[in-house]
Amino acid sequence: MWYEAVEEEIRKHEPDVIVANGGDNQFDEGALVMNKEDIHLLQKKSPESEIIVVHMEAVNHWTLSREELRSSLSGKGISNVIVPEDGETMTP
Repeated sequence: MWYEAVEEEIRKHEPDVIVANGGDNQFDEGALVMNKEDIHLLQKKSPESEIIVVHMEAVNHWTLSREELRSSLSGKGISNVIVPEDGETMTP
């Protein structure tokens, strides 16, 4: 989830690649991982980083699909966020 410490770490380390858990998984207490707004903010705060969103559709309490996230990113013109499919591999 997005919170102040995430922004502090981005400023401190200036990462080339960020791997973020997405899917807006929910329990009674609320969200456990990043939702699409969190991911948009992550991209805004680190526009030069390549962002890979994992954990999508991984367990039964997700509320944000890959398709919904990709559509949201595309609608905002965001191209440096990757949402891989299950089993997809990536190389540097």
